[in-house]
Amino acid sequence: MKRFGRFLGGLLLFALLWERGVGIPTLMTPTKAKCNLSPEPNIAFLTEMKAQLMKLDGSSSSLLALYNKAQGAPFPSRAEKLCNRNQQIFPPFRKDGMEEDKWADVVHITLYFENSLNTILQDQKALNPNNKNLLHSLSSTAQSLHELRDTVLTYLHCEDEGLKSHPLPGLRTPKDIFQKKLLGCQCLWKYKELIATLAQAF
Repeated sequence: MKRFGRFLGGLLLFALLWERGVGIPTLMTPTKAKCNLSPEPNIAFLTEMKAQLMKLDGSSSSLLALYNKAQGAPFPSRAEKLCNRNQQIFPPFRKDGMEEDKWADVVHITLYFENSLNTILQDQKALNPNNKNLLHSLSSTAQSLHELRDTVLTYLHCEDEGLKSHPLPGLRTPKDIFQKKLLGCQCLWKYKELIATLAQAF
């Protein structure tokens, strides 16, 4: 566990943040993030985290379908062909990695997709302002990701003040409307895959 603590002291003290951009990673170095790991995960923490992951996993497919329906043709009928394409760089999850790698990946993944969904939400407010169901689903999912990240950071006893003063990672969509829609569906497709992987891993 000392090794884990040293790892988090290095990783989350100088957290890897991806500047907003389409697939272009940039190293950012917050100076105030600190972590002090608990000796062992407790049952209450693991239960809460698992419940949050299962909730997100259970709603991810319907969120993607709702999004594609709102974009109109050709998205509903060609979702897999259009959305299952990796034109962006997403934070990975090392499911076969060491324990410390997994916790760090959860922090990066939830931070990335929380901010990406908020970006998609702003786009959809302009493109589909009357689709209250979609807007609510995007907003509530982003909030749930924030709560999941808070759960993990609380367990790790991390203060993420340093993260708040730096550009946050996430999707930045282009001005072209079709490309904006396309990158949104690709992001939600990858989100669905990664959340399912996380739900199975813990």
